[in-house]
Amino acid sequence: QSLEAQLGPDSEWVLACAEKLGELLKDTSQVQAAEAMFRRVYTSRKAAAAVMTAEQFEEADASRQAADAAYNLAICCADLGRNAEAEPLFVEGVKGYLNAYSQNDAYTLDACYNLAICLEAQQRWQDAAMLYEATAAGGRQFFG
Repeated sequence: QSLEAQLGPDSEWVLACAEKLGELLKDTSQVQAAEAMFRRVYTSRKAAAAVMTAEQFEEADASRQAADAAYNLAICCADLGRNAEAEPLFVEGVKGYLNAYSQNDAYTLDACYNLAICLEAQQRWQDAAMLYEATAAGGRQFFG
């Protein structure tokens, strides 16, 4: 019997395995297969967050997990050239990281940087430039 059948499709162990599998697939350039894994995790995290109170969301570390899920899916969409689809996922990731960490945390800065790349790919030069500048300023504060 599979782990998913034993524990359920939305158990933390199953989602952690799906996330790791997505990372391995992406690292081996199997981006479409990675996207499927990350989409599965993202969908599950969104559904779980929808039924939580704000306090439960924070206590369960759900904000960071939801941000990770959105960010990983955004990376895959952007890698596949689907920047319009990736953009709101990047924004969701940035907001989640801001909530879980701070504006100058490495996770937040990385997500902002990749959002800027996404905007640049959509020829939204001014929006991208503002994010690049903010990311650089945050990086200087983060790294000293």
